Amino acid sequence: MDNFSLVSFGSFVLRSFAQDVGLIILVLFALIVSALVIWMRLPRDMPVRKLALKHLVVLCLITVVLAFVCTARMSHTIASPLVALAVPQIPNANCDPSPRVTVILGGGIETAKVANVETMMRVQRAVTYLYETHSPSLQATDRIVVLSGGVTVPSLGVAEAVVMTDVFRLLGGAAFADRVVVEDQSMTTYENALYLRPLLARLLERDRTVPQPADEPLAIALVTSAEHMLRSRLTFEKQGFVVCAIVTPPREFRARILFSFRSAANFAGVLHEYLGVIGYWLSGRL
Repeated sequence: MDNFSLVSFGSFVLRSFAQDVGLIILVLFALIVSALVIWMRLPRDMPVRKLALKHLVVLCLITVVLAFVCTARMSHTIASPLVALAVPQIPNANCDPSPRVTVILGGGIETAKVANVETMMRVQRAVTYLYETHSPSLQATDRIVVLSGGVTVPSLGVAEAVVMTDVFRLLGGAAFADRVVVEDQSMTTYENALYLRPLLARLLERDRTVPQPADEPLAIALVTSAEHMLRSRLTFEKQGFVVCAIVTPPREFRARILFSFRSAANFAGVLHEYLGVIGYWLSGRL
């Protein structure tokens, strides 16, 4: 290893333990060493020695869990299966021809007027998809875009879909959609799919000269994040939709330091998706 590599590595280690979660881990490590020294120096027959040992074990467990959760590599590793299963093995099977209906799932909002990064990425990906698949034939079929998401933050009192509408128009999405529909009642992924079925049935029935069966599969382009797509796709398919999966780029798991709160947030988001898939499967929603 040359001098430059040694300096870079040393700088990386120094940054990792001098800020963010790394500083907390460093303090915990110091407490572990202190507890270990106290435990070793105390006489074996002293009751407080057992207490020191208990504290030592607890501190070790907290440090290991914190380091595990706050490491970018670990979040990337556990997210990989979700991303790999997000889109079916033949991803273009349900996307050719492009579905008439595009559904964008909300990913949260920051304020009553500002969407969070997750939602922004989903809307941006949807606009890109609409632009890429735009053609005179699709325009003639009256393309529909559905923005789906209710009031997930009660303190704000605004539905995600309402905030998404402004973002969608700001990014130019309205130029590629003849109708923009707001679905502002759903609170979960399951409700996204459940409420969309009758909504689309009513919209599409108005355009038909010949009525079609209520249980006929509805083809949609579903836009959401890569980690969220598996649960979303299976839920929508359970409700009778034929899904063309359109995913945003996976989360950015790289970090300039070894341990960070950002990595912990990514870990929590991925864990939430795993628990969601398991919970939906147990409740028969998938």
